[in-house]
Amino acid sequence: MKRGDIWISAVLYIALGVMVLTIILAAGLPVIQKMKDQYTLSQTKEIMFRIDETIRSVYSQGPGAQIPLKTNINRGNLMINEDQDTITWSFTSKVVKSEPGEPIREGNLIILTTNTSVSDQYIIDMTLNYTNYVDIQTPEQIQFVGSNQILIRNEGSAADHVNISITEI
Repeated sequence: MKRGDIWISAVLYIALGVMVLTIILAAGLPVIQKMKDQYTLSQTKEIMFRIDETIRSVYSQGPGAQIPLKTNINRGNLMINEDQDTITWSFTSKVVKSEPGEPIREGNLIILTTNTSVSDQYIIDMTLNYTNYVDIQTPEQIQFVGSNQILIRNEGSAADHVNISITEI
């Protein structure tokens, strides 16, 4: 056996190993990404339920009631719309949370999946709507990225709505 044959065999084995690893990663990464998206969706749904529970608790306790709440939003966008009295979290994902275009309701949380122009990619919106009884106010622009501590306070009634302020602390 010649000395060159050993090197050729070694190179072929290394190339074969790299190809096998590449195939495994190509098949495994999309599955891992979907699992990661699914975890983010369930984690954020729990945060939205806690926000809703806190707002309802402050609402029922009356003027002057306030409760601090810690949020941890790692991915997506959490927005407070004062004009529509809604809190919406939006996220682009490869996971289909509901039938696209058909909202589903879980308690006060409305989940809507929308198709995008990209194949196998969807926009998922989770919305809490307080239009009928709460007037949400945010005195400053709140950036909901990462870990935040917010204060939800009942500012009292104005006509038929209760003013709820959400501030970052």
